Amino acid sequence: MPNSSTGDFPTPPDTAPSSPFVNISKADLQGIQQNLSSLTASLNSTPESRQSRSRSRLSKISKMSETQDQKSNKNEFIEPDFIDADIITATQHGATNRCVQLLESGDFNPTEVDEEGISVLHWASINNRVDLIQIYIQHGAFIDQIGGELAGTPLHWAVRQQAIQAVRVLLENGANVTILDREGLSIHHIAAQLGSWQILAMILAFTNGQNIDILCQQNKRSPLMHAVVSQQMITVQVLLTLGASLKVQDLERNSVLHLAVQANFAGAISTVLNHCLRHKVKSNAWMKFVNAPDILPSPASLSKIKDLMEQENAASQTPIQAAYQNKNFSCINTLESFEEKIPNYKKKPYLPPGYNKHSREKLPTGLRGLLLMPDKIAFKIFGNLTEETKSYLCFFLPTIIYFTFAYILSHGANAPHIILSLFFVGLTIKLMFRHITGKTSQRFIPIGFSCGIKIFGMVSACIWYFKYMGWMMNLLWFMICPLTWYFLLKTARSDPGFVDAFDTKRDKEQAHFELKRILWAVSEPPKDNRQMRICSSCLIEKPLRSKHCCEMLTDRCIARFDHYCPWVINVVGYLNHRYFLLYLLFAIFIIIWHAIAALTYLNALSVTKYNQPFNFLPAKYGFKEFFFLDAWTFCLLIESSIFLLWVSLLFGSQIYMNVFVGSTTNEHINFQRGRHQKDEAKMDQYRALKHGCISRFTDLFLLKRQNVDWRKVFSQDDLVAGGLLRKVSGEVNV
Repeated sequence: MPNSSTGDFPTPPDTAPSSPFVNISKADLQGIQQNLSSLTASLNSTPESRQSRSRSRLSKISKMSETQDQKSNKNEFIEPDFIDADIITATQHGATNRCVQLLESGDFNPTEVDEEGISVLHWASINNRVDLIQIYIQHGAFIDQIGGELAGTPLHWAVRQQAIQAVRVLLENGANVTILDREGLSIHHIAAQLGSWQILAMILAFTNGQNIDILCQQNKRSPLMHAVVSQQMITVQVLLTLGASLKVQDLERNSVLHLAVQANFAGAISTVLNHCLRHKVKSNAWMKFVNAPDILPSPASLSKIKDLMEQENAASQTPIQAAYQNKNFSCINTLESFEEKIPNYKKKPYLPPGYNKHSREKLPTGLRGLLLMPDKIAFKIFGNLTEETKSYLCFFLPTIIYFTFAYILSHGANAPHIILSLFFVGLTIKLMFRHITGKTSQRFIPIGFSCGIKIFGMVSACIWYFKYMGWMMNLLWFMICPLTWYFLLKTARSDPGFVDAFDTKRDKEQAHFELKRILWAVSEPPKDNRQMRICSSCLIEKPLRSKHCCEMLTDRCIARFDHYCPWVINVVGYLNHRYFLLYLLFAIFIIIWHAIAALTYLNALSVTKYNQPFNFLPAKYGFKEFFFLDAWTFCLLIESSIFLLWVSLLFGSQIYMNVFVGSTTNEHINFQRGRHQKDEAKMDQYRALKHGCISRFTDLFLLKRQNVDWRKVFSQDDLVAGGLLRKVSGEVNV
């Protein structure tokens, strides 16, 4: 078998140099004598007889020239270097005409093999000679011939060389995918080891997912296990999407997590366990109608993770015990982060601030230990709460902070009393945040602050401000307030534009057929100068302007992806972008209303206390008098000003980029990155589409009678068909 890594193959034999001397055999000498005697006879014959003999010789010469021309015409399509090459050399170098010539002449039979069982089909497969593979199979070559040092079939050779086109042709012609080579490996294991995820997905799509958990002969490991041991991250994702089992154990009863620990591959642990969290069937009947990413793991997903983490190998070790034995701290941290998600699974020991859980330092005692008593009390209360409870606390804590600080500032007797109260409240909040913020729960803090300022303003309006505002302003508040919460709910809990992934399709046979069509197209050169993009996590063709998002529990491709927004804890995409912009707009309205109401209220208090409007207080009154006129309202004004600034900037930038520039946030960032890196291909991929502002606005807010479905747009031709773009003189324009 040749060295496939370097591509070295036997070169065609050099032709021997021509000699200046000619060796004439005895038979040639007799032929020359006969020609001389015939020439003498013709000279002695009559003119009529000479004329007839010349005609016969001319006819023979013309026939000989015709046959010679036919041979030369047949040889002129054969590469000059391979006219005399043998079948193996011609196959390795892709000299198709020479191979066909040898087959038609009967000099070679494609069923013949050498002493190692290697056939020409092996050589054609390893060199990705698709046309020769078809020719040899048509001439009777055995497609599952076993040969070579590893006793592999031509399909084994093609997979080892990662020749995807050869693999496709062999699969189409009925190659057996379950044959094991001398090492006990099938083509599934080889592709998993090499990280050839496209070939592996093609094989599984062709067989409708059969043999995805085929075990190798030596240690009874599945392809997923081989991918983990070889640290092939994308291949691990592909196998999980295609439905690889996580319950398989090898001869030593090692699971996928055990093997990831042995390979010190923390990324595989995170990928496997996150897959269990994100891919599930919704159990709540109401949630079946909410096609939005989950914000918290389901009990069924957590139970599945618990079962995986409690699997023991032959040494009676769980994955985390094996990680501690091997001192793989990255794997330990990853496994422990998922342990924290499981309710009542394992109580954490108390660790003071700055202490490493893997260090052997003793806990502080004496005065330092006494100073840590508040932290120990906070850990006792909040340290072992479930992740769901911590998430709710992180969501409501900003609202509590708003009201607590405003109450202290407005009801404080004097400055020392206020400072002391703020100190103790701040210390309590710090201790709470230290023990309730985790990888999942901390994601609820931004949306908690966003909702908290609205709740703070609405409560203040209901208690104090309504009686100072006119009925028109109050009616406006009752219109704006519900719409703000409505659009926030629609943005956070609606479908952002999910593209159907492989594992979300119910008809698995149709899903495998579609995957096979995509991979078939990838294995061929592009016909329309369009580079097909495949998502290795969803195993689908990525639509135009889409992106795969892994934030929270999403793990899906989003059509016309803009960005992930922590303030609404959801992705902003094709279907909920309009709700997001309307939410920002009404949030600006409600903040402005609260600011106007606060100023009106302060003005009324100023008139009552100082007999002058708030805006015209004399300079003798300083900041203290201004602030303590109503500290609660001043807090609302300060917070409203901050939120009004960034919400207005966010709304303006969204409208500018999506309407006037024509790019989403994701496209704008990647285009600028490609410009900085001088990557023309990246710039072309993320370049803004050429259509007008009105067309962009109507598409953004889905105002057309028949809008473009960005989940099914793969090229600009689809946009032309959808009516968003029009083609003039072969070019796509507005």
